[in-house]
Amino acid sequence: MAPHFLEPCPAAGPSELSPAPPSAAAAALQPLWSPPEREAALALSSIPGIGPARFWALVGAFGTPAGALRAPPMEWHAVLAAASTTGGGDVPPAATRHLVDLERILADSCRSGTGYLVAGDPAYPPFLFQVPHPPPVLYVMGDPACLSRPSVAVVGTRRASPYGLGVARFLSRDLAGAGLAIVSGLARGIDTAAHRGSLDVGGQTVAVVASGPDVTYPPENRNLRAEILEKGGAVVSLDPPGTPPDAYRFPARNRVISGLSLGVVVVEAPARSGALLTARHALEQNREVMAVPGMAGARTAEGCHALIREGATLVTSAGEVLAALPDWSGGGVDPGCVAGAPGAWQPPAAERPVLAALADGPLHPDQLVRRTGLPPRVVAGVLARWELDGRVMRLSDGRYCWWRATHRGLKS
Repeated sequence: MAPHFLEPCPAAGPSELSPAPPSAAAAALQPLWSPPEREAALALSSIPGIGPARFWALVGAFGTPAGALRAPPMEWHAVLAAASTTGGGDVPPAATRHLVDLERILADSCRSGTGYLVAGDPAYPPFLFQVPHPPPVLYVMGDPACLSRPSVAVVGTRRASPYGLGVARFLSRDLAGAGLAIVSGLARGIDTAAHRGSLDVGGQTVAVVASGPDVTYPPENRNLRAEILEKGGAVVSLDPPGTPPDAYRFPARNRVISGLSLGVVVVEAPARSGALLTARHALEQNREVMAVPGMAGARTAEGCHALIREGATLVTSAGEVLAALPDWSGGGVDPGCVAGAPGAWQPPAAERPVLAALADGPLHPDQLVRRTGLPPRVVAGVLARWELDGRVMRLSDGRYCWWRATHRGLKS
């Protein structure tokens, strides 16, 4: 079943995805896939004060989002009070259910070309679906398929140094070249550099924003946001179109950034930074946390150095990031989806077995020898030559992976 992109609006018609079969957890949510339940989920999640934890508490108690919306006020309050961590004092009254203007949300979504995905939909991002209390609804502009791609979050301070901006850009460029989508928050500083680095090599990048997906914040990133969408990326939000970027929305947005990703790389962050909150969420979600060291005594390096002292993986290159990702082998990234790869470049016939073997993911030279049947000296020579040409990347653990950026003639 395709993700739900608003059917009344032709410009936002259903995606042409062929999603994987639903997981067992998603299968239990089959009722949410009907249009009425999707709209009920949209309404329930839009009620002021109803975050993911309360949404799932209500659905658990009343069976479906529509059942929760029909529940008597006293039962509604009892469920939310039991789920509250403050004794129920902050539970929104049941009357707030009637403050949601669903028709306006649907109309604004249609007008802006925004679609939405409901948890339980086969096209809902699988990594995000695994976190405790996944967001019940995601508002998406752009290609929803890139939300399910293997990805890395690159985050950091808005007040970045030239060093931090350069590191964020080249790390993101090289990670995108290796086949990963780059996730960040479209903020000034490190986030902007991360998105730019991915776009430099034609990679896909996902901007998770703390406003409606049609609202650009900061305003100067309007062109960047447009380029992300134009080049096959996506802008994602927990909030419907037209929502302003209020400060209280940013912590929940940070949780989505980490939840979409295999790991989080913090490039520069002072001791108190939203990027550190993203790292904490990553730990809670069992994601890899990595940090780039900075200059001793630099305020913008304090947060990264604290993360490293606490056990975050120190990284200074894309190869070190890839080696730190236990769940990424390079498989699942179709090289044929890249313009010019690898059909546009073919090595001599004697070397093609190496190309075919690396298409399955990073391998050690001895593994390549066994898979290809070529002599070790031949494999070593091929790898050395391709590394110099920028066609392969040597990871910190000795494995080699195919660097897709070179397929576009964008070697740097």
